[in-house]
Amino acid sequence: IDMVKCLDDKGYTYVTSDGVYFDTSKIKDYGKLGGLSQDDGESRIGVSGDKKNPRDFSLWKLNTAIGWQSPWGKGFPGWHIECSAMSIKYLGETFDIHTGGIEHIPIHHNNEIAQSEHATDKPFSKYWLHNAHLVLSNEKMAKSVGNVVYLKTIVEKGFDPVAYRYFLLGARYSTQLNFTWEALEASATAYKRLSVALHELPTGGNIHQELWQKALGFVSDDLDTPKALALAWDILKDEKLSPADKKATILKIDSLLGLSLNSPKIK
Repeated sequence: IDMVKCLDDKGYTYVTSDGVYFDTSKIKDYGKLGGLSQDDGESRIGVSGDKKNPRDFSLWKLNTAIGWQSPWGKGFPGWHIECSAMSIKYLGETFDIHTGGIEHIPIHHNNEIAQSEHATDKPFSKYWLHNAHLVLSNEKMAKSVGNVVYLKTIVEKGFDPVAYRYFLLGARYSTQLNFTWEALEASATAYKRLSVALHELPTGGNIHQELWQKALGFVSDDLDTPKALALAWDILKDEKLSPADKKATILKIDSLLGLSLNSPKIK
């Protein structure tokens, strides 16, 4: 409510028969995330009720049956303002990283930016990381269409959950990944091979700092986990390194990947 009041005081809102809306015509940079044009996303939002523009979005929905009292009447916050209010409360008016699915770029995240930055007069998030969809048989996984694979199903089929993590790390978060049981089987085999090979190496080695910095650079470069994973395999095959140094360096890289390669359960 405080955030909507702030936007209202600054002249970015208007009231309709069903609630309070953000007037996107009042700002020049709406849609700057993803470089959206004036027409992008309009068909999804549509024109409803007394909205002035197709891209205007609800800040407070009026509802006499449910919700809370507000200066505009009883109702509840719109989806977008909920996210901004919670983010600002717990992370501050500007924070480092905002994540989400690629489907949130055109509308939800641009709405978050618009309302947050014009309420605080500060940048909302420094970096935006949008993950591509995990697909099953080349279709987006979704409960609505019933093509969802749950982690418990993966475990019931005898796979280590970390093998599934290995599968995910084989592609960048921003790249669409197609899930198949064959692909998971291949990842499970590769994960076990890497783990077993590492267990057979002696301990007490030193971390190769140049290779560690290389791995750190990959992950720092927009979370390029496939390159970091490939580097671990390259180190394992590198005859110039001592076996103990190989183990120490790969385990250090695993601190980034989270594959529990030194776990005693891997034999």
